[in-house]
Amino acid sequence: MSLIQVGFGKSCLTPRLGVELTGYGTYRERVGTDVEMDLWARTTAWDVDGVRFVMVVCDLLAFTEKLSADTVNLIASENRISADNVFLAATHTHTGPATGALVGCGEPDIETIAALPGKIAASVKAAFEDLAEVISVSTNEDTMPYTFVLNRQMNDDYRIDPTIRTMRIERKGKKTVAISNYSCHPVCPDLSSVISPDYPGHFCKKMEDAGYEAMYLNGFCGNLNPIRKGQFGCADQAAQRLFDRSHELFETEVKQDIDGVGIVAGREPIELRHVDPMDTDAGVQFWLDRNNWKLARSFAVNYDRIVNRILYMEDPYTEYMEFKALRLGKALFIFHSGEVCSPFGDMLREAFPDYTVFIVGTAFATTRYIGTEKNADEANSMYMYEILDSCGAYGTIPIVRGAGEKHFAGVIRRIKPIV
Repeated sequence: MSLIQVGFGKSCLTPRLGVELTGYGTYRERVGTDVEMDLWARTTAWDVDGVRFVMVVCDLLAFTEKLSADTVNLIASENRISADNVFLAATHTHTGPATGALVGCGEPDIETIAALPGKIAASVKAAFEDLAEVISVSTNEDTMPYTFVLNRQMNDDYRIDPTIRTMRIERKGKKTVAISNYSCHPVCPDLSSVISPDYPGHFCKKMEDAGYEAMYLNGFCGNLNPIRKGQFGCADQAAQRLFDRSHELFETEVKQDIDGVGIVAGREPIELRHVDPMDTDAGVQFWLDRNNWKLARSFAVNYDRIVNRILYMEDPYTEYMEFKALRLGKALFIFHSGEVCSPFGDMLREAFPDYTVFIVGTAFATTRYIGTEKNADEANSMYMYEILDSCGAYGTIPIVRGAGEKHFAGVIRRIKPIV
């Protein structure tokens, strides 16, 4: 087994009251009026035979290109590691400060955004200062009975991510680090104006109360919502089910023989639909006809962005989405920048059947939803947020039919050399 050290660190990201929150549709003008629970950046720092890397998860909705780059580069420079070795993700909570990732979903507060890279980097510094020798690393994966998740398309043909994955890292003289990975939109409070990390934060708090250092990795949850969304106690109930199941899996975990590290990082193309610039305002009229002027305004705000892309970019119909993969023994972590629908998680796990595959969405700069070929077919005849209407919030052109499947096939090809 390799010589392994792991450290854990966290830093508070809770903004001041009065900042606008993000998520739940455009121009809600939700302002944070209270704090239910603090928001945090949580980091596990690793040193495996001298190879140093970090996994950083923040109680935020998503990162913009600039915020992601500023944060990753600061972490890399302060800790003398490659930017490729910084695995950055958001839990995707919809009750945190607006970061600018979604147009019209809260106006970003300049001071809050400017402070985020430094605050997040503080958790990394703390994690490296906490490095301790690892006694054992163990993983497990199994179904999530009595799930708290539903597929929001409410169709029997649509499934959820049925499995939960865990990793437990026992350290010499330090608290055990526990990582859990499941897939569900953090939208329990619905249109609340109270700042909250939602169920991921509640889960980590329960784990901390039980004596662990805890990290929650949210998977491909683009089409998955909590069953009790908007109901009292939703976040706590979801967290309790995650906590109970994680502890059950800890009892039967398989110890990993970490024989070095494999890392791959890059951007993979995804093909966009060809559209006429004169037709890009169709979404504006669509929502005006339905008396939803706020959503119409979001499409209008994005009109210039889309037209400029079409007119001035050399290749406007190809977008390059960031991914990184990390192999640790028979554990494989895949971070992806999209807000991705759950079937692509199945696709990735099926490609690596010999591994416990931890899949993480809304990593790095999140620029769009990625829906399936079936989503695209149905979007031609029905409302389908994942394929069409989310493009208004992200200010993007829809993907072509089957582009998601082709994109992730490319991601799989690029990961295979490290497994």
